[in-house]
This record gives sequence, C-alpha cells and structure tokens, in this order.
Amino acid sequence: MNLGFRRVAGIVLLAAGIWLLYRPNIPTHTKKSEVHIGSTYAVIETRRVVSVPKTANWILIACGGLLIVLGGRRS
Repeated sequence: MNLGFRRVAGIVLLAAGIWLLYRPNIPTHTKKSEVHIGSTYAVIETRRVVSVPKTANWILIACGGLLIVLGGRRS
C-alpha cells in the first residue's frame, strides 16, 4: 500500500481529532516569578489551559477522513 502525503496528513488529522475529543484541554507554557517579601521568597506560577471546542474536533476528524479516502485519487 502506497501512503502518499495526503493519506499521511489525513491519518495525523484523524488521530489529532480523536485525541482532542478525549483530552480537550491543552496546557500551555508556565510562567514563574519570584517575589522577595522581606527575608522570604515567594514563587508565583501562572498556568494557562486552552480548551478546544468539540466542533473543531469533528472538523479535524472529517477532514482527516476525507484526506484518507480521497488521498489516493489522481486528477
């Protein structure tokens, strides 16, 4: 079976869409700051979580499926 670029891209999109259905929250970079209060130190961590909407997941799955099915056709 010859896997072309379109089919590989379709498999990646399909896998990403399915994975994001089960894990819709993506953590991003953590920012750490040190604060000096008198003779003590305080570390402040800021984390951000990005939520991917389910509509985007279904669009990824549909596009991946189309690329897998139509990826082998030549025009």
